[in-house]
Amino acid sequence: MGRLFAFGITAGIACTHLLSSLVPWQHLLGAGLVLLSAAVVTGLLTKIHLIKLVLALVAAFVLGMAWSSYRAQIRLDDQLAESLENFVTRLNIQITSMIQDDGLSMRFDANVLNERPAGVPARIQVNWPRATEVSYQTPDATADEVRPKVTKATPDLEPGQVWRVALLLKRPHGLMNPHGFDYESLMFQRGVRALGKVRGKPVLLAKPATLNWLIFVEKIRQKIRERMRVALEAARYGPVLIALAIGDQNSVSADDWRVFNLTGITHLVSISGSHVTMMAAVGAGLVLWLVKRIKLKDHSLCDFMPARKIATLCALILAWLYCLLAGWGVPAQRTFYMLCAMACFQLSNFPPSLARVLCIAAVAVSVIDPWSTITTGFWLSFAAVAVLFYLGANSGSGRSSSKGHGNKFRDTCKRGASFLYEACKLQWLISVALCPILIFLFQQFSASSLLANAVAIPTISLVVTPLALAGAVLVLVPGGSYLAYWCLKIAHHCFNWMMLPVQALADLEWLLFNFSAVPVWTVVLATVALALGLAPQGTPAKVAAWVCFLPLFLYKPPRPGLGDWTLIAVDVGQAGAVLIQTHRQNILFDTGLKLGNNDSAQRVLLPLLRALGITELDHLVVSHSDNDHAGGLVSLFKGMSVRRISSSFDLISYINKHDTKTTLSLDPDNIDLCRAEQMWRIDGVEFRFLHPDPARFARIQQNAVKANALSCVLYIQGAKHSALLSGDIGAAEERSIVERYTVQADVVIVPHHGSRTSSSWEFVQQVSAKHAIAQMGRHNRFNHPHPEVVARWLSSGSNVWRTDRDGAVTAKSQGLSLFVSKSRQTNGRYWHHR
Repeated sequence: MGRLFAFGITAGIACTHLLSSLVPWQHLLGAGLVLLSAAVVTGLLTKIHLIKLVLALVAAFVLGMAWSSYRAQIRLDDQLAESLENFVTRLNIQITSMIQDDGLSMRFDANVLNERPAGVPARIQVNWPRATEVSYQTPDATADEVRPKVTKATPDLEPGQVWRVALLLKRPHGLMNPHGFDYESLMFQRGVRALGKVRGKPVLLAKPATLNWLIFVEKIRQKIRERMRVALEAARYGPVLIALAIGDQNSVSADDWRVFNLTGITHLVSISGSHVTMMAAVGAGLVLWLVKRIKLKDHSLCDFMPARKIATLCALILAWLYCLLAGWGVPAQRTFYMLCAMACFQLSNFPPSLARVLCIAAVAVSVIDPWSTITTGFWLSFAAVAVLFYLGANSGSGRSSSKGHGNKFRDTCKRGASFLYEACKLQWLISVALCPILIFLFQQFSASSLLANAVAIPTISLVVTPLALAGAVLVLVPGGSYLAYWCLKIAHHCFNWMMLPVQALADLEWLLFNFSAVPVWTVVLATVALALGLAPQGTPAKVAAWVCFLPLFLYKPPRPGLGDWTLIAVDVGQAGAVLIQTHRQNILFDTGLKLGNNDSAQRVLLPLLRALGITELDHLVVSHSDNDHAGGLVSLFKGMSVRRISSSFDLISYINKHDTKTTLSLDPDNIDLCRAEQMWRIDGVEFRFLHPDPARFARIQQNAVKANALSCVLYIQGAKHSALLSGDIGAAEERSIVERYTVQADVVIVPHHGSRTSSSWEFVQQVSAKHAIAQMGRHNRFNHPHPEVVARWLSSGSNVWRTDRDGAVTAKSQGLSLFVSKSRQTNGRYWHHR
């Protein structure tokens, strides 16, 4: 009954986060109490246990939703007012997290102090440019009398400091695409309800507020990180050792994360439950050994309390300290609450039930932090532990425990071989058992994870992590820097040698399987198959159950019919990228933006294409060479093959200029220049370039005008509906198209993101689009789309869609019907900005 109630509460909390808007928590609380009372009355009046169990389960579910909705409503109310968004506000803030430095700016979380202005949330994330000048308040200065000492050097920021700053405040806003990363969800989980960028000269106040224990922990973590960086001396995998010691993963390179993900060892290079459990077990063993040998006068400590109970309490304290040092992540929380449950059973002499321990931990984590159920770590960690429990409960106990009477060396080898066999078998079963949830969450499964984990688990868990932790502790001890250096150096050498076979496995691309985004019912079927397939011998339908795995592997997303098409105007910020799907082919128009080491192809396009089951692009059109349309080219070519490419510029020269690290081999026979009148037909859909025409192209090249004027313009005509993709053409190019063609389209991508220099009245009138889609970034500095442009499209009868407000916009031509939807509506959750 208790486990059923715990399951209901956890499920209710998790299901709350699937809602697009919250149900009033008062209504849910009332309904839950009524259902709970009905369950109690039913149990007293009838002997039908099924009704009582169902009522109790539903009551727990509703009460879980009530609690989650109550917490969520409090967080929703603490938001930045629209009247303050994109305006500078002066605040007193206290730094509450470690400082993250990317070389250009520093980021940290902060609490707003004193009397907050109305509409300013309590917790914000601050972006502090490194070139910012600061002022320091002298110790004898009052709040109104500041004696500044200006310096151009970047200040030494640390948790606990209090600053008076002018911040340009914005609400957290992320890209919104089908199957894409939800940045707003991440910020909401962390309780960050506004982003602020420093303006002017901040002032460090002389009298900081009293530190709470969480800020004190962050100060210690930052000090450990700085001293470990000094000891590691820019070692290749130094950031990984820091991540293993204190949970700070921000410095781990993207290339390293790629290798970890491809080989399935990501859970090992972050502080996981196995690390916490290992440290607790080691601590318990040492305490147990010491307690049995420590005596007070004529009495041993064991005379006052059993040694096991003392060791249990010490192990629990050690696990709590390690979890704090790790940043209190979901895997660490889950493990700590499980250890607490085990400790309670141990201290009360009550025989523990592994299933009961798992339920207690799940309820504790989800009740204390309701948003933990949104994280992938919650489901992966609990799923792994549940599989271990299930396998342990169903494992046979027929293995003989009698000692051999033969050769001791041979017996030792047999036991070692048996242990190795069981360990490999267990790792294989866990990998298979986690396959459905990994495919559902990431659309990828790496067959190399079995071999990679066989090498990485003992190395990281038994050697690297203990040494990294020892180094983290020793850097704080006076005179311990020498020992810390050798501990970290040995740990780094071990990790470096371990990465040689892991890197080799990551390079075997044929071991990585990509899947399309699968529906929930395929995961449920696969889970049922796992439960039956891993059951003991003799279970009915044990072999036939594996057939239920097939839908998970064979599922393919639906595609348009012959003559139909689907258009997705991808949300890539202040950039352009449009995906067109026909019955059999996939065409991508533009590749988005590149900023620093990241680009739209890496962050948005490749994950979207894989989720849609697209492993190869049939045609890529790059309208022109501007960064906001061609920025993702290199990453796209590295991540996916393309059969045919059209562009308005010399694409090979562009690639050679921008691909400085590797050499991409492109077949010139598959590359051509887009020219007006080029036309092809596939799956009953006609594609035609309307611009640039050859004569105008030659004149424009001679005059060396902007690349916008050379933009490829693609017209799509299906059986019943049409679309126009216009790139960044201006009014002159629009006039040329209007003079040469009679163009009418049901869907149009607004030229040049809605710039004032485009969407002329003649062009808007002739196109007569039912739906006009403008791709732009929120609060962009170009003021796109211009109000006059929006007014023109609206006055022509068009519905205007904006990716900054609506997310990715999808238009589907299906027979006589044209359906248009926006991601912020179809995939929206209650925390999304709309």
